[in-house]
Amino acid sequence: LGFQPHMNALGTRMQTEVVHANGMIETLFDEPFRFGSEAHYFKRYDLLPGERLTTHCTFNNTNDYGVPFGTASDAEMCYQFVYAYPAHALANEVATFWA
Repeated sequence: LGFQPHMNALGTRMQTEVVHANGMIETLFDEPFRFGSEAHYFKRYDLLPGERLTTHCTFNNTNDYGVPFGTASDAEMCYQFVYAYPAHALANEVATFWA
């Protein structure tokens, strides 16, 4: 699997876990994040049927106002782009966001 984390300036850390079919959770990716210094990460892992990936982002908002979710540079996002082999091997589900 290949990981390419993307957040804006407030992002500080990203983690991606595999949730196994039996409910156990295993961390596959846990890296600090710095906007402007994005990198690609690769991990040899065979994702099995019934397993899913879950991503968590950490932010540090030092502003005196809330920052909305969005793709604009004055907003924040939590995108973990995942590359897998073979092509189209992963199904992409709708993301869930909590306030």
